[in-house]
Amino acid sequence: MNHIKNQEDHAAHTHNFLEIAFLLGGSTRHRTIRGENLCRAGKVIVVPPGAWHAYSECDQLEIVNCLLSPRMLARELAWLRNEPGFSFLFETPENGLAQEVRIFDLHGGGLERVKEGLGRLEEAYVGGSSSVSVTGWVLLVLEILRDSAKTPDEKGKELARRHPAVSRGLQLLATRMGEDWSLDQLAEELNLNPSYLVRLFQKEIGHSPMKLLAAVRAEEAANLLLGTDARVGEIGERVGWSDPKRFAENFRRHFGMKASEYRKRMLGVFEE
Repeated sequence: MNHIKNQEDHAAHTHNFLEIAFLLGGSTRHRTIRGENLCRAGKVIVVPPGAWHAYSECDQLEIVNCLLSPRMLARELAWLRNEPGFSFLFETPENGLAQEVRIFDLHGGGLERVKEGLGRLEEAYVGGSSSVSVTGWVLLVLEILRDSAKTPDEKGKELARRHPAVSRGLQLLATRMGEDWSLDQLAEELNLNPSYLVRLFQKEIGHSPMKLLAAVRAEEAANLLLGTDARVGEIGERVGWSDPKRFAENFRRHFGMKASEYRKRMLGVFEE
């Protein structure tokens, strides 16, 4: 946890934790691989592990960052998976693979309640209180967030209804993204007819498996372009596009520009 009362512009920010950023005052332009949003006090930004994000044009920005480790989510907070309104802590977005930054608005006096809860959490954290005490205040802050921001729980219901083959397919593509997948190979892994597999993905995800994989690879490449100094060709290989031409075509199709141009444009604002 950290409390910054005059946050400066900050780029190339990735981490291995789930970050929940509470904007308590001022304003900023919050940037992700998909663009930017003007954010003011009362916004809450939820950043999953590995997702690039940045702040620019900060104006008297006061922010509290709560960093929840994978271990904490898997142990102390694991039971929240089954609680209404907390699925945003564990979910992936609509396509089931890419890590999406989400922004919530606090309503009905929620900002003041969050400030009070964060103040108690900060006292416990900085004061060296027991892990039980700190976890208790974390839960209180999360409850305030759920109630004030009206965090949706549709995702948890959707995941519960998802076809097992689709869930397994998403897992395979996520954990073995760098492999040279084909539709036939994925269908064989899942013991399904390729045409039937496409219909399942279209129905539940909205895209065919290969179109989905291309989008996820492009977004992972974008995270690497902004969060690392790796060469463009190296990034293509890491996400499963070892052929530079194929990488260039797919990245341009998704983001509308070359990978090198994307990196320059997105990071250029922090070099001025």
